[in-house]
Amino acid sequence: MSRKILTSLGLCLLLASFTASAQLAPPPGEADLIARGLKPLDDAALRALVSNQTLYHTNTSTGQTYPIFYREDGRRFLKVGTNVRPSRWWFKDGTRCDESAAGGNTICFKVFDDGGALRACAVGARSCEWIFTAEKGDAEGIGK
Repeated sequence: MSRKILTSLGLCLLLASFTASAQLAPPPGEADLIARGLKPLDDAALRALVSNQTLYHTNTSTGQTYPIFYREDGRRFLKVGTNVRPSRWWFKDGTRCDESAAGGNTICFKVFDDGGALRACAVGARSCEWIFTAEKGDAEGIGK
C-alpha cells in the first residue's frame, strides 16, 4: 500500500476518533494541553516540521482537510478543491504564522505533539481545533 493511502487511512481513523470525542467534549484549549504537561514545539522543531513539507490540516469540528505546501522561502500554497491559493508563512516568538490565503489576515499557531497527533492552537483561540500530519516535499504538486 502506498504511503499516501496509509496516511489517508490513518488520518481517517484519527479523525473518526476525534469526531466521536468531539461529540462528548470540545477540542482542548492551549491551557488544557499545558495542564497535561505538553509543551509547544520550539523554533528548531517547528522549522524541521514545516519547511519544505506538505501539511494536511484537518479541522476537528468540521472534518475538512486542506493540504498546504510550505516552501523554505516563506511561500505556502493552500489547496481548496481544485484551486491553489498562494500566500506567505514565517516563524514568530515560538509560533508558526500564516498569511490568510483569502487575503490580509495573519494567524499564528503554537504547535503541540498531543500523543502523536500534531495539534495547532491559534494564538488567542479558545480551542485547538486543527490537527495535521506532515509529508516531506510537495506531495500534492501544488507549490509551483
